[in-house]
Amino acid sequence: MKRHGQSGAVALEFALVASAFAMLMLVAIEAGWQMVIDAALQSGARAASRFGTTGAIAPTGITPQPLSRSDSIVQIIIQNSGGLLRSSRLQIAETSYASFAAMAAGGAATPGLGNAGQVVQYTFSYTQPVLTPLAATVIGDSQLAHRVVTTVLNEPYPSN
Repeated sequence: MKRHGQSGAVALEFALVASAFAMLMLVAIEAGWQMVIDAALQSGARAASRFGTTGAIAPTGITPQPLSRSDSIVQIIIQNSGGLLRSSRLQIAETSYASFAAMAAGGAATPGLGNAGQVVQYTFSYTQPVLTPLAATVIGDSQLAHRVVTTVLNEPYPSN
């Protein structure tokens, strides 16, 4: 038997709990997606910086062949991300130093991929739009910036 005055209480409790649960699930999905994007950027950054140390112009296995080392680095990141990243949202900054000691001392830096035996610091930045308006409200922006910085020592490759 129903008591008078309580006929909508269960529906109201369900609505309150379900809406809170749905928002929590959306936040969890957004956080997971952004973590996947960050992991894809890190994976691509590792592969690209390893390639950058060789001094090669174009890697094998990428079609069409990139025309420069910089284009190759972008393509390697996209390929190693499993197709999750877009080149239009990716920015790469390369700075070369004569040695690790020069870098640590704040010595002269040169923009670019450097020469054989030089130290290169890569900064990979990627902007990923959020999936839901709820996430945009929570973080206060419609996109998240992911950033990976890696430093490598170029191999002693022959100069062209």
